Amino acid sequence: MIQYQGLLFAIAICISAEISTDELYPRDITRPEFRIKCPLEFHKFEGCIPKYKNCFNQLREVKDCNKEFGRCMEIIRDDENADEHDLNGCNNYTNNAVFYAWTHGISIQKTVFGESLSSVYLIRKRLEPMETAITWVAKECGIESKLQNEMKRIKVKANVTSELLNSVLPYFALRWVEFEMSNSKSCRESVKKLENVMEMIDAQSAKNLEIPYDFWNIGTAFGAMGKVTMRVIADETCEQTSDTFNHLGAIFLNCYDQQLAQKECDEKYIEGLESVLSTKDSKKVNCKLFVDLVKSLLSIGGVLFYKEAASYYVEGSTVTFRGKFNKGFSGFLNGSMTSRDTKSTIVVLGASTSTSIRQLDYFDRVSSECGASRSIVSSCGFMFERCTHFSHGGCPQQLTVCLNGILNMTDECQKAISQLTNLVWPTVQKSETITSEADEKQFAWTLWAAMGAALLVGIAVFAIFCFILQCCKSEKETSIEVVPMELQSFLGRQPISRDPSCQDVELPIIKPENDDNNKNPKSLHGFILHSVVRFKAIKFCHF
Repeated sequence: MIQYQGLLFAIAICISAEISTDELYPRDITRPEFRIKCPLEFHKFEGCIPKYKNCFNQLREVKDCNKEFGRCMEIIRDDENADEHDLNGCNNYTNNAVFYAWTHGISIQKTVFGESLSSVYLIRKRLEPMETAITWVAKECGIESKLQNEMKRIKVKANVTSELLNSVLPYFALRWVEFEMSNSKSCRESVKKLENVMEMIDAQSAKNLEIPYDFWNIGTAFGAMGKVTMRVIADETCEQTSDTFNHLGAIFLNCYDQQLAQKECDEKYIEGLESVLSTKDSKKVNCKLFVDLVKSLLSIGGVLFYKEAASYYVEGSTVTFRGKFNKGFSGFLNGSMTSRDTKSTIVVLGASTSTSIRQLDYFDRVSSECGASRSIVSSCGFMFERCTHFSHGGCPQQLTVCLNGILNMTDECQKAISQLTNLVWPTVQKSETITSEADEKQFAWTLWAAMGAALLVGIAVFAIFCFILQCCKSEKETSIEVVPMELQSFLGRQPISRDPSCQDVELPIIKPENDDNNKNPKSLHGFILHSVVRFKAIKFCHF
């Protein structure tokens, strides 16, 4: 079966090669001759055609890729030899290439997509020994027909047409028929042989991915069979992006283990997968094969896996890497090929030049306080160790960012993470301290300003009060001073003694006027006015 599929793949590649990006090059001249005759155009071809193919690899529209190719191939000449150069037909080569792209863009896109079949072919080649071993297990354990029926059921349920899914169906269909296997000696021997084959296959995956088997989270719903298979596929399609996808798998496991809403867990997981895929600049078509398969497996086995996660817990042990990241699959857990085999592993961070003893201690505290989210804590710890081994800095900061992504954390867990965060982000902690001191100073200045304003208001009120009292006193004196001398005897009062210095002050005498009509003197008006003038003169002398 494998030879037949490989032959079909080779034929498909040969057929699709009739319309490929090689057709964009001039056909009436060899490439070495083209390089000598039109060096500028030749370099344009060499630079623009790979970009044209990569545009399709990013799953962009044909018309957009054609426009970019046309802009890339454009040559603007302003030298004196431009006319002579055009006589050589160099411009025609670029124009013909752009025209060919516009008229054959869809066919070229299909050819580029067809090249992604090479990844499927390589996946099949790497998994071929495991397929042979599974076929032997099915025969020796009496589940051949049941396995075939389960494969048909999965294809219907997945409701997708995927060459990759069809090629790996046996590894996932075994999940529903393993419990029906016989316990014969030949069956056990075939299972042991399969186990050895899987160790051999995963050794290469661990070496390429540099992610230990125990810290791989994708395919967990199908046990060791699913994890080993997905590691091969990730290695062949997504390369270094696999570690980001793997951490998303840890978050997804934590969501299921805490029994949050399954629909919400699935939607967030798919959203995260597509988000990471969108950031990939090259070979996006190949990596999309991996993402599409993960989504298909979620629809196939998600319900059963969610139910099992409610009561799943396997005690693990502490792990320290010390720069060793290539540990692969080492055997079935409890003899099962498809049961979940994730362990409650606690990562012990290794000391390094970028990691202090306090950071190590604080992370240990996070591991103990965030036990319900052990999958994420372990994944963050692993990525931190990987960062310190392969990167140059920023690893403690990345660790705290990773840990703060824990879902539904307890108060104790959040406190432990906050302590670690404050430790590895000293600039933030210092900034907070400076801000706090500034706030205290601002408060003190505000308090003193308020007290000063209150004091000024108090002084002003007191001054106004005193002024009012003085005015009242003055009004009282005025009521006495304003009484004229002529009335004081009438009221039975003693004349007001005057200052001797005032004896020479001559006051104007306002004589009573007679009314022309009734000949009555205006004695009251003139008398009051005369009295007021005398009062002012007395006050002037006294003060």
